[in-house]
Amino acid sequence: MNRIILATHNEHKTEEVKHILQDLAVDVYSLKDIEWTEEIVEDGETFSDNASLKAVAVAEKYSAEYILADDSGLAVDVLNGEPGVKSARYAGNDRSSQALCSKLIEETKDFPFSERTAHFVTILAFYQPHDRTIMTFEGSVDGLIIDKMVGSNGFGYDPVFYLPELGKTMAELSSEQKNKLSHRYNALSNFKKYIQQNV
Repeated sequence: MNRIILATHNEHKTEEVKHILQDLAVDVYSLKDIEWTEEIVEDGETFSDNASLKAVAVAEKYSAEYILADDSGLAVDVLNGEPGVKSARYAGNDRSSQALCSKLIEETKDFPFSERTAHFVTILAFYQPHDRTIMTFEGSVDGLIIDKMVGSNGFGYDPVFYLPELGKTMAELSSEQKNKLSHRYNALSNFKKYIQQNV
């Protein structure tokens, strides 16, 4: 395996994946790198559904390639798991970190801080061309939702996702710190173990 197509246009995500997988002898190409312009419809009911949908969509055109797709999001317990698969669209058409965090703060403000438990979740779907199968790998990290945005690193909900054991939000961590504990890191670590042992 010399390269993997990562089924995303998100530059933050691409850099994070490249960094975490840097000790594997594999080149990571994003959809932007391969000039993919088609929209991939993510209408699954779970993170696993959406990750697999993305992997399959790319595999229909690049069936001879290894493909890695993910779906990630935030699940807040007092909101019955929302925003969940709708994490990127939680604030409507405005997908900025400011809009997403503001909406989440508003939705959780009436709950005590101790009850605002939340989980960042990543599901990876890995398409293997030799048998055209898809395997999934999961990673998560637990935290609490705070009532204001803190920190300037990261993106999405990172500024309101508080890590009690560190006393910081995800957005206050350096990229190196985040890459060692994030939900995507945990999922990619499981993926790396599989690659090292099987591919």
